Amino acid sequence: MLEHTFRHLPHIGTQRDRLLRQEGCGCWRDVLDAPRPLAGLDRFAWDEVRAAAERSQRALEADDASYFAAALPPSEHWRVLARWFDHASFFDIETSGLSADSIVTLVCCFHGGQPLRFLAGENLDDFLELLDEVKLLVSFNGASFDVPRVLDRFHIPALPCGHIDLRWLCHHAGWRGGLKKVEVALGLRRPPDLEGLGGAEAVWLWQAWSERGDTRARRTLERYCAADTVMLKLLAGRLCALQGAAVAVPEEAWLWGLIHAALPDMGRPEGVA
Repeated sequence: MLEHTFRHLPHIGTQRDRLLRQEGCGCWRDVLDAPRPLAGLDRFAWDEVRAAAERSQRALEADDASYFAAALPPSEHWRVLARWFDHASFFDIETSGLSADSIVTLVCCFHGGQPLRFLAGENLDDFLELLDEVKLLVSFNGASFDVPRVLDRFHIPALPCGHIDLRWLCHHAGWRGGLKKVEVALGLRRPPDLEGLGGAEAVWLWQAWSERGDTRARRTLERYCAADTVMLKLLAGRLCALQGAAVAVPEEAWLWGLIHAALPDMGRPEGVA
């Protein structure tokens, strides 16, 4: 489905997209093979369209998810997600607060079929090394929050991989609100011990672990953040299905089983309702 979009090509808006299809262009190859300019474009503009189509074709052949994550408008990012769904890494971070000087306390990433976690003071720097292996990084509201915090924490100018923010795909799908509101609306459920937890509780859990060594608080924090990554994978599958893109989404029970195997439920610590 990726090669059937023209919305990232220069001079191609909604009207010219429709004209291209009416004139027999269904993919980039059709643009490259066209014997004359189409969609009412002059030769100069058509040469620019063809050059961009050729770059897209080369990027697809090179398996370059980053190119398309940057080139396509957010409304078309579902195509990137569908193309690299099996190789996407879903991530979420927790911080010590919402102020500008708050630190990244935990990063969880569902990568290579496994839930991974990177905790401040232990192995957080390992996440930077993992990014070099990532083909496509997927978040919810990450463009505004998670990614800038990661860039600042590791002192890097940009991610070394492509990034898709599901918040904007949900917006275009008509699914409004934060991740938890969206997942409830779609009938997705978290494990019972994690229901009702939010960002404020995540800050408290970090404080309970870092200041008092509360192991149950640490486990709950890790499970909470890891659950977000599972929800991202499930949500991504729903978004692709909405567009008619068939992707292989693991069973929910299997995904939650992986989380429980890696991070068994120890029960909520005192102070968390």
